[in-house]
Amino acid sequence: MTRRVFSKLLLSFLLVLMICTAVLDFSIRRIMDRALHEQVEQSLAAEARFLASELNATPPEAAQRLLASASSASATRIVVFRRDGSVYARSDAAEVRDPLDSLPGVAALKSRPASTAREVRDGTLFVASRQGDLIVRLSYPLAEIAGK
Repeated sequence: MTRRVFSKLLLSFLLVLMICTAVLDFSIRRIMDRALHEQVEQSLAAEARFLASELNATPPEAAQRLLASASSASATRIVVFRRDGSVYARSDAAEVRDPLDSLPGVAALKSRPASTAREVRDGTLFVASRQGDLIVRLSYPLAEIAGK
C-alpha cells in the first residue's frame, strides 16, 4: 500500500516538474528573443547614426569604401539615400531590393531631419537614420537573431 502511494507521489512530482520546466523554457525563450531583438535594434540605430554623421564628413568617392568596411563584419546591408530618395551609395553591388519609398516609416525621414526609424518587412529589420541630406538605411535579417 505504501509503495503504491509513494509511486503515485513520485509520478505526480515528476509530472509537475516536467510541466514547470516546459513553461519556464517557453517563457525564457520568448524573453531572450525579445531582448536580442531590442539589442539588435539599438545597435543598428547607433550604427546608422554613426555612419550618417561619418558620411556627411566624407567625400563621395570614399563613401563606398566606408560602407563596405562597415558591413563586412555582419550580415547587415547598408544603403545610403539622398533626401529625394535616390541612391547615394551602398555596401554591396547588389541591386537595392526595397527603394526608400517602399517602407513608409523609413520614407518619412525625408521630412524629419536628425531622426531614426525602424520597420520590419519580410523577415528583415530595417533601421534608418537621417543626418543632413543623407538617409542611412541598414537592413538585418531577423533569421540571424533566431539562429543564435
